[in-house]
Amino acid sequence: MDLFENQEENIDHSGMGDRHMFEGNVTKFLNPACVITLHTNSTRLSPGDISKYGKIRFFSIDGGHTEAITANDLRLAERTIATGGIVALDDILHPSWTGVISGYVRYKREGGTLRPFALVPNKLFLTDGSSVASYRSFMRSEFPHLTDQQDREFIGDMVDVFRELLPERPRWTSRFKTKVRKRVKKIKRLMRH
Repeated sequence: MDLFENQEENIDHSGMGDRHMFEGNVTKFLNPACVITLHTNSTRLSPGDISKYGKIRFFSIDGGHTEAITANDLRLAERTIATGGIVALDDILHPSWTGVISGYVRYKREGGTLRPFALVPNKLFLTDGSSVASYRSFMRSEFPHLTDQQDREFIGDMVDVFRELLPERPRWTSRFKTKVRKRVKKIKRLMRH
């Protein structure tokens, strides 16, 4: 199994994920035949409900954004991922979803064993303790141009921080700026006279 996607029942999802977008990304980046999606309330799942499909290689946590649900989902991930599996915790530093970071702190305080290796825009990547060094090395070698900071403290662990790859600005933006600069210069000249 490659991916576990979690959406909570009875929670307002406005501004949260989009199932069609999720399915489009699965089709675009993965082999959909190898992906099993569980669309359910994760607080009603046991590790056995997930493990019956095999060990998880990639576990995405992007469901309920409360402390309790985040801590629960991290425990489920910890108990079901394969050695070297990756857990992506979404919205870790999002100012509207403070329950995510509170849930991560709670999970750690309660003895959680997953360890972070990278903080990328809007996500914290975690894995088992024995795989952290190899993932950090991989990220540093594959994405050196996106590495903002290495070895940064993050709630008792060290992580590397990666910045977002900004898309190139459309040419019209540059032309617009040039026109504005010319007008400003012209106005300044007229004001001097």
